[in-house]
This record gives sequence, structure tokens and C-alpha cells, in this order.
Amino acid sequence: MNADSSNNPQRPRSFVQSLIVHGAFVLISAALLSLGIWQLNRAEEKRTLLSLEAASSAAQPVPMKEILNDVGGAASIYARVSLSGVWLPEKQLLWDNRIAAGKAGYEVITPFQSDDGSIVLLNRGWVPVGASRSILPEVGDGVADAQVWQLQGVVTRPSKGLASGPAVEASEQWPKRLQYLDYEAIADELKLDIVPALIQTRLLGAKIEAPWHYLANWEPTESFGPSRHLGYAVQWFALLITLIFLYLWYEIRLFRGAEKDTTSYE
Repeated sequence: MNADSSNNPQRPRSFVQSLIVHGAFVLISAALLSLGIWQLNRAEEKRTLLSLEAASSAAQPVPMKEILNDVGGAASIYARVSLSGVWLPEKQLLWDNRIAAGKAGYEVITPFQSDDGSIVLLNRGWVPVGASRSILPEVGDGVADAQVWQLQGVVTRPSKGLASGPAVEASEQWPKRLQYLDYEAIADELKLDIVPALIQTRLLGAKIEAPWHYLANWEPTESFGPSRHLGYAVQWFALLITLIFLYLWYEIRLFRGAEKDTTSYE
């Protein structure tokens, strides 16, 4: 036996140490792989949404009453609808924490009574917060009279996202802040039977000229497009490849060190 081998600081790993190293590698690798695949799936979902938007933009609008029996299906394909009726401006909602051009604000949601008697929620567009959140913006423009409007819009059902707590703020004053779309809670606040959807009063690719319409801010993807998700996927997969490389490098180095130790004993 080589006398210097007893002083070698590099000793073989114990079974428990090896188990921890291999287990950590497998778990972290699986997590990175899952994150990369998830981002690829999100990119595909958003490509699908954009395709549905394009198809909706090219389609002719259908009367709102024709989709009332399948509102969910209409929302899933961003169906374009036409409707005629009057605004119900006494009780309006300000959808909170909506960003436009990097600025915080609200999207104004106003009930609308169609000629067929159904009551739907229409998104009239985005308004800024203003100097103070304690003062709500005035949103009565263009909806205070009984004028009959011929409108078109897109049927949507925005997700709750990460919002929590009550959907509608507890207040006696109108308009009220809305944190997310909970149609039952909204119906209770309005004391009205409403269609469980939000109509985006924006003709895709067109500009609406009307006194009641604010800045159009709705997009089908709600945040960013598929390219951003693809970029994130590349990052996760790059981290996975780096981890595999470091793991193999370490294991090979350890193996070669063990071989040297074995040779020194001979």
C-alpha cells in the first residue's frame, strides 16, 4: 500500500451521500424539464388564442340572442356578436389593476340591456387611476341618456388569475371596484340577472368612435405572446443542459479520482 494514500483528502462518497447527490440531480432535472415543457405548452395555447382571434376578426357577427344558450362555447372561440339596446349606467364597475401603456388604471364595465331583454356586461375601455386611488374616475360619459345603441363586440370570460378575496368591493357608492370577474357576485351587487360573460366592445382591428368608449385595452392573450414563452422555455432547457454537464463532469472527475486511489493501493 502506498503510504501517501492514507493522507489523500479525497475520499469516496458514502452510500448516503451518493443517494443525496443522485436524488437531487434527478429532482432538479425533472423540475427544469417540466418548466420548459410547461412554457412550450403555454406558447402553443397562446398561438391557439391568436388563431381564434384572427378567425373571429374575419367572421361576421351573430346576434347576441343566438349565443345565450352556449355562452361558454361562444367565449371559447371569441365569438363576435351584435346587439342593440340601452345602457344601465346607475351601477357600474371599475375593473381594478388594469395596465395600459405601462400605466395603472381601470377598465369600465357597464351593464347593457339588449332588445331581447338580456342584460350583459360591456367593457367600455380603460381609464387611468388619476392623482389618487381614493377618488374614482367619472365614467358617465355617453351612457347617461336612454339612447339606443347598435353595438358589436367579442364574447369573453376573463380568468380570475392570481386575484383573491371578494370580487366586488364592499361599498355603498357606485361605481365599485372589481377585482376579478365573478358573475354571481356581480349579479348580487347589481340585483340583476346577467349573462355570465364580458363583452369586449372593440371591433378587432378597428377603432370605435363613440362618446361612451374609452381606450381599448383588451387582448386575447391578456399579457404577452407565444415568443416570450418560447424564450422562457429556452432558458429552462439551457439550465437543464448545464446541470447535466456539471453532473457528468463531477461524476467523471470523482470516478477518475477513485481509479487513482485504487491504483495507489496496488
